[in-house]
Amino acid sequence: IIGKEPTPVELAEGAYRLEKLLGIEGGKQDGYAAALGGFNVLTFGQEAEAASVERLTVSEPVLLDLEARSVLCYLGLEGASDKVHTLVWERYRQGDQDVAAALRDLRDSVLPARDALLTGNLDELARLMSFNRDTVRRLHPDAVTPRMDELFQAGTAAGALGSKACGGGGGGCLLFLAGVGQREAVEAALSAAGAQ
Repeated sequence: IIGKEPTPVELAEGAYRLEKLLGIEGGKQDGYAAALGGFNVLTFGQEAEAASVERLTVSEPVLLDLEARSVLCYLGLEGASDKVHTLVWERYRQGDQDVAAALRDLRDSVLPARDALLTGNLDELARLMSFNRDTVRRLHPDAVTPRMDELFQAGTAAGALGSKACGGGGGGCLLFLAGVGQREAVEAALSAAGAQ
């Protein structure tokens, strides 16, 4: 609507509709993350419905600990995440029970991850990040590439307690949560392995 400033939720929904018009098979979560910022739990219903947003207030000590232990690396765009999304949803629509179970497991890990973050249990959050990574692997073999695995292993060997891909997988960015005092070692190992 001309002259009306859209809300963050309207922006996110608009981004999703635009992707659909362009033939990009993906989800709504990226648009919501960009439009809302901060920490949120998003609950998605029917495609035409806006997501329910639970804004999280993370304490300053937990934020500082999270910052001190997080490593984000870029490994390049090996594969388009929308291609992975398309392949996953094709399997789901064909009634693949393994895909359906993996999607349920991903959904069911959200509230424990929220609770770990809010209580400052970053070791548990790291475990759940790795659970997410391994569950995504069950959706489609291309979601976690050999190059991603190489970096996950390098980060773990250097002191990362958990790691996962950001977005749909197949390339892009990886997030690591290091043990206390291990961030620099994880950064060095990832750099040595060719990640940015």
